[in-house]
Amino acid sequence: MKEKNAQNPRSIDPMAFFSEAKKGGGLPSPSLSASKRKRGSSSSSRSASLKLAVLLVLVSASFFLLGRMSSTSTTTTETSSASSPPSPTSSLSLVPSSSGSSEEFVVNIVTLSLRPRVFFLPGFADPAHASALADATEPKLSPSTLALRPGEKAEDKAGIRTSDGVFVSAAEDPSGFLAAVEKKVEALTGIPKSHGEAFNVLRYKPGGRYETHYDYFADSEYGPQASQRVATLIVYLKTPPPDSGGETCFPLAEAEGEELAAGVRDYRACSGRLRVPPTRPGDAVLFYNLHPNSTTDRRSMHGGCEVLAGSKWVATKWIRNEKI
Repeated sequence: MKEKNAQNPRSIDPMAFFSEAKKGGGLPSPSLSASKRKRGSSSSSRSASLKLAVLLVLVSASFFLLGRMSSTSTTTTETSSASSPPSPTSSLSLVPSSSGSSEEFVVNIVTLSLRPRVFFLPGFADPAHASALADATEPKLSPSTLALRPGEKAEDKAGIRTSDGVFVSAAEDPSGFLAAVEKKVEALTGIPKSHGEAFNVLRYKPGGRYETHYDYFADSEYGPQASQRVATLIVYLKTPPPDSGGETCFPLAEAEGEELAAGVRDYRACSGRLRVPPTRPGDAVLFYNLHPNSTTDRRSMHGGCEVLAGSKWVATKWIRNEKI
């Protein structure tokens, strides 16, 4: 599949944005690869409009995740993705939906894509506790495994995912770090924490990668499913040096027509116009695997690019549409 960054004004090039964030230089707005936003007197009004658009999208997403989104909201989301570039950072004050607590969380959100819906969450979790969790779980790591389709064997998927991992529930984390993350993601998505799987803590050493895949399980491939993974949260625990790989790539982001129909031909390639590099411990990425109408989103295909130096540690949280 050929990339079309130069031809598609909606293509996203977040590398400059993330490189500045990685170096501690603040969080500038993501840039467009084909057309840079002009600076001038119109920038303030455009920025305000973009922030309002993102807030509307996030509110709509919350209603969807609570089972309340209408088909009209779905259409609005698709229209916004076709006309709006990524938004500057927006801050939201949120309250967990099911805990009964009045505690508020301030979450910084950068919209990277609306097809699929991908959000970067700078400073989402405590960086010191993030690194400490990696250290605490290291002795428990074992080679990562994959879900198998009927008739498949583990050896059939050798090399697809070259990481080490361990599942850890919030109750198993005495530091309270994972419990705090659960509360925040519940507040952000509107989905009760009872719908979340245990955290999958993963370490990718140099050469470690995860070929492109979907987080949802298609009934046609895996058989009938009791529930689906609506969304995926990736929290960075430790990150490799700058420009050392380990990006999360979305090869079908903003794809349409023949490009979307063709899909991905090389599942090992770190391809696509949206690639999210690992930035800092405590930062996170949230993306949705289903459309607002609960159908699977083909554009949500993603992969973990090869780590070239250092190591990448993440805690992945899969959030389902039914209670676990």
